[in-house]
Amino acid sequence: MVGYNPNQDHRLTYFDYAFAGALSGAVSRLLLQPLDVVKIRLQLQIEPVSKYSIGSKYHGFMHTIVTMSKEEGVKALWKGHLPAQFLTVFYGMVQFSSYEFFSKLTYHCVPSEFFSKNKPLISLVCGSMSGAVSTVVVQPIDLLRTRFVAQGEPKVYKSIFSAAARIVQQEGILGFWCGIGPSLVLVTPQTGLTFGFHTIFTSILRNDMKNHSTFSIENQIKTFISGLSSGMSAKLIVYPFDVVKKRLQVQDFKEARSKFGKVRSYNGMVSCLQGIFLEEGIRGLYKGLFPTMLKAGSVSGVTFMIYEMTCGFLSKWR
Repeated sequence: MVGYNPNQDHRLTYFDYAFAGALSGAVSRLLLQPLDVVKIRLQLQIEPVSKYSIGSKYHGFMHTIVTMSKEEGVKALWKGHLPAQFLTVFYGMVQFSSYEFFSKLTYHCVPSEFFSKNKPLISLVCGSMSGAVSTVVVQPIDLLRTRFVAQGEPKVYKSIFSAAARIVQQEGILGFWCGIGPSLVLVTPQTGLTFGFHTIFTSILRNDMKNHSTFSIENQIKTFISGLSSGMSAKLIVYPFDVVKKRLQVQDFKEARSKFGKVRSYNGMVSCLQGIFLEEGIRGLYKGLFPTMLKAGSVSGVTFMIYEMTCGFLSKWR
């Protein structure tokens, strides 16, 4: 059901797609926020993620969870959840509605035979465009979310409004789009690859989809597996840019990062890539990979599953 299909009875509007995208994003964010928090903490650590390294605050995935729970309370695993929820809801709205728009537009702009034979390529291109549009729209919310997750105790930012006011005062209005370059470099291909892989995996797992109800447990399991596989595959390819994006987003936030270890300043995306590689090695570009892969796959699986179920329900209801 994801993407335009000329053989389907299209009763849904772009508002329906936006609602389905928002709901799927909200559910996945609520369930999987701790994975994102752990991922960000590991990505921002300059020291090696190892218990054998002197000065390393976090030694791995489980150690990060235990340490945060002891020092900051279990609620810390949901730090930044409100701005993250705003991010996910708005991103889901823009992403899926724009993807459906670009998918339908592509169908009317290319030969129908090409459209039917090259669905993975179509999905990749449309997903990339929807990812770029969504990233620009939600970048300010993503920045706030990262800042809230990055700070420890005592808090520098007391609320979303105080954080926004402080960013404008200290960094200017463009401070909300700090890290937009690597964000676009990261999200655009990642979203395209996710939709492209999802089309491939779905065609393999659900080649007999016409014979099953949208709401069948079998189909939903297949949708989840397809989303899980596509999310993990896409994230693995673009992961180093995710680390760079997070580093750039917090480099003007040193006062809240000093207690976690070393802090660094970079002059841009290339400078950050070079700095991480020279100081931390190739492994530095993959810090936090395990929780990120786990999170990316789980979020993608849940998101696609809830999205399809919501679209199916809305289609029947209409």
